[in-house]
Amino acid sequence: MTRRITLLNEKFARIGYRFVFEGAAQACSECRYYKVCIQNLERGRVYEVKEVRDRRLECKAYGITVVPVVVVEPDIEALIDKRIAIEGAIITFNYPNCNELNCPNYKKCFPKGLKNGDKVRILEVRNTTERFPCGQSLVHVKLRRIS
Repeated sequence: MTRRITLLNEKFARIGYRFVFEGAAQACSECRYYKVCIQNLERGRVYEVKEVRDRRLECKAYGITVVPVVVVEPDIEALIDKRIAIEGAIITFNYPNCNELNCPNYKKCFPKGLKNGDKVRILEVRNTTERFPCGQSLVHVKLRRIS
């Protein structure tokens, strides 16, 4: 897992905290901390805090105190086609052909942090006999994105 340093609001700077990076504010581009705070994160990815550094800085864009933290992209729970679910395999992740927005499994089929075409390693396959409303043959897996 690639470890990255970024700056996070001190209220959320705790080990295990997860967030989706949604991009930067306009004022961020002028900030002296831009490279460490924004530039090494990718929009739409989920990050988890692994370490909190003992330093406080002022974020002028948001008027808050921020803390340097070490983050990684965590493993992601998802549903994929049963035919390609082989533990240890590296696959290209693709969203299923599904329009069932009210399906209780929708978030697993379209997990935050993964994009169509991402290369992922299948870390774990959970064999289940669950039936899915879409009729597709899916299985629960734990994935790690390969950057």
